[in-house]
Amino acid sequence: MVAKFNFTRKMNLVKVYDGKFIGGGLQLKSIDDDNDNGIIWCPCLNLIFMIMNKTSIWVYRINGERIYSINNKSIIKSICFNDNGKYFVTCGAGTSTDGNGIIKIYDSNNGNLIKVLDLSFNKIDFIQWNLHTNQDASQQSLFDINLLNKLPKVSSIDKQEEGGLLEYLVIVDDSNNITLNFNKLLTITGIKLPQDYQILQQLKTGLFDQIFLVKHGDYNYKLLALKYNIVDKNILIDVLIKLCQLIKYQDYVKSQLNDLYKQITPFIQLLDRYMSNLQSDINYPIANYLNDILLTGLITDESTKDFWLNQFGERGYKKLNKLGNSSYDLCRQVIYQHLISSNERMIILINDLKGISIWLKDSNSKDDLGLNKCIIQELISILKHQIKLYYKCLWDIQNEQKLFNQFLSWIKTSIIDRLSKEDEDQQEASDNASISISDILQYINGNLFNSVLCKYFPFEDDFETIRIGDPICNLIDEDNKLETKLKSLLSSVNSFHLSIFIFQEIKSINLPSGYTSLNLQRSNEQQLLLYLIDKDSNLQIMNVETNEFKTIPQHIYKQ
Repeated sequence: MVAKFNFTRKMNLVKVYDGKFIGGGLQLKSIDDDNDNGIIWCPCLNLIFMIMNKTSIWVYRINGERIYSINNKSIIKSICFNDNGKYFVTCGAGTSTDGNGIIKIYDSNNGNLIKVLDLSFNKIDFIQWNLHTNQDASQQSLFDINLLNKLPKVSSIDKQEEGGLLEYLVIVDDSNNITLNFNKLLTITGIKLPQDYQILQQLKTGLFDQIFLVKHGDYNYKLLALKYNIVDKNILIDVLIKLCQLIKYQDYVKSQLNDLYKQITPFIQLLDRYMSNLQSDINYPIANYLNDILLTGLITDESTKDFWLNQFGERGYKKLNKLGNSSYDLCRQVIYQHLISSNERMIILINDLKGISIWLKDSNSKDDLGLNKCIIQELISILKHQIKLYYKCLWDIQNEQKLFNQFLSWIKTSIIDRLSKEDEDQQEASDNASISISDILQYINGNLFNSVLCKYFPFEDDFETIRIGDPICNLIDEDNKLETKLKSLLSSVNSFHLSIFIFQEIKSINLPSGYTSLNLQRSNEQQLLLYLIDKDSNLQIMNVETNEFKTIPQHIYKQ
């Protein structure tokens, strides 16, 4: 039984706004036209996105009020939104070398740049953002225990959780390669379109039920399905989500380490500058000079008095004290609250993937989902080693901070205050009661010129007095090892995906010549309708299932 093709249903159109946009007076055209302006509507948020001069976006409310603008800094060919309209992506029409072949993700509410995808294209012909919904998710959740949800949140990163959803971008370049990007994190590349097809639209957006309207030749159109030749589809979705989470936490650790390195660098630079200035006033090692003052209580080198009273002085003491303690405190906070917590979550995720790979092997499944067991085991070893390193770093930093404060207290009371006051005997008695000579000796001869911060972070080897520590303990280098190994696992997953994609031609659509535009949509009755504008500007509607045409003259549909 063939469903009836109903063209008689009346549509009631309601005018929601009639007026000028702020800063408007523009001629609005299609974004696909070769002109400077274009307009896109986000129905989820009721926002209007207007492309200005090919590279900027002005965003309006439905009443014409402009709420923000974006300078994309590259040509915009397409804009598409995710399922709830919270984010949108822009892509350019140029190449990766001119900066226009990149994909940027923005927050729809305020226009903030969220991320630039770590991939580029020579030309992007098609892009669409989809949401995969798992039909069996309710049954699967009965047996799925999510340990990550039981753990304390890690700052803002866990607030961005999408509740186990899987969004994916479909990107097609001019080489007819399809790229899938999952949750803005995991990328599958190298899917080759068969023959010389050009994708025009995506009709079905479920990951395992993708259907495209493609063009082949001048007037030959087809419905093309992209299928997964795999049995364990629910497990594949679970693996993809866990891999996205792994990438998310590893990216977070990397950003935290780099930010921490930038924030503690001024302290090491300041300490090196003060010690270099002191070294210029004496002709023997600074450690010997400080040891003599500590053990004898005498400042015999008159040439250093100007340094202590003027170059360093009360101001230098306060600055070094504040910068040093804030650096140590920040290190301990970031390592404990962010780095260790993130690594613990990555261990949970990678062990889940290990369990899935073992289950697939024991169940004699033909699909290993690209989960290389050797790489997974190496990732577990790296993560465990990193956690031990983080705890050792915490201990070393806490110990050095104690010695640093003892050293500064001694500098303040036994050198700066003594030189600035006449009553030296009374001041010295007070000093001896409040300092630990052994702690200060340990700091001067061990930590002052070889800080543990230089041992755990890759400072440039251009300091005059501060020595660079053992690079083996470099936290950033250790994280780079994790990133490299994770990329090896993702490469294995990518190769597996390329082996299971199948293209299947569903239907050929033969269209009359002379049309100027077309659009394929599903009606309320779930009929697949193709809308065409012919050479006489009449609207033609075709039922794809029955090949039935209906022509509506332009004087009717333009009313």
